[in-house]
Amino acid sequence: MTFKKAVETGPAGKQRAHITSRFTRESLIDKDMIDSTEIPNQFRVMPDLNIIALGGKSILDRGASAILPLARELVANRFKYQLLLCTGPGICGRQTLCLAGDLGLPTGGKAMLTGGDESKYLFMLCGVLLRDGGVWMSKLVHFERLPLYVKNHMIPFTLGQAPYFFWEKPPKYGSIPEHGNDFGSFITGEVLGVRSVIYLKDVDGLYSADPKRNPGAEFIKKISAQELIRLDLDELVIERAVIDNLVRARVVRKIQII
Repeated sequence: MTFKKAVETGPAGKQRAHITSRFTRESLIDKDMIDSTEIPNQFRVMPDLNIIALGGKSILDRGASAILPLARELVANRFKYQLLLCTGPGICGRQTLCLAGDLGLPTGGKAMLTGGDESKYLFMLCGVLLRDGGVWMSKLVHFERLPLYVKNHMIPFTLGQAPYFFWEKPPKYGSIPEHGNDFGSFITGEVLGVRSVIYLKDVDGLYSADPKRNPGAEFIKKISAQELIRLDLDELVIERAVIDNLVRARVVRKIQII
């Protein structure tokens, strides 16, 4: 993209500067113009960072039996890897969605409320890890401090939910927000250009059905996002918005579920 500064003489003999770019006289919704903006090598802000998305219902709701061993692993690896942990709301978020639905609240209102539920686990985990470098970080305010945290081997935590809040778009089906903790963790990784996005769940990975209710479900070790979309499974271990956007991602080309 090029910018030019042109100088012309106005009616009163005074010179006026004009800064022009190739967008100046273009429509920003023109398809050809949009295609021309593709960036072949997108800048990666934090290429060594690893995002760990903690399942609320699958991990955090289990309490000390899951949280304390996880905390020990994080502390043991904080000098080896740069980490950013994203928390989910767990069963509290589900109860909030249920009550908000009974009250007839819009999707954006539900997204705002479940974000508040996530903060409970955020502060709880930070408390557990405070003496070992745990630190709370707001996506909206503190991102510029993230390099400082990881370079000093701290363990930053943030909300997993994408910060759409009241402006969450209407979902294709129903009224539950499509962009929860899973998607928020993924899109954070895409924006920062991270090394990996890893989801910690209470199953080994992706199955053709819920293995807890269907012991015969097939384990899917590896699959492309396009193929998974074509399968149109009734249940997924992560939010569908992650798979839909993985197809269009520029940096995060794969995710792991463990």
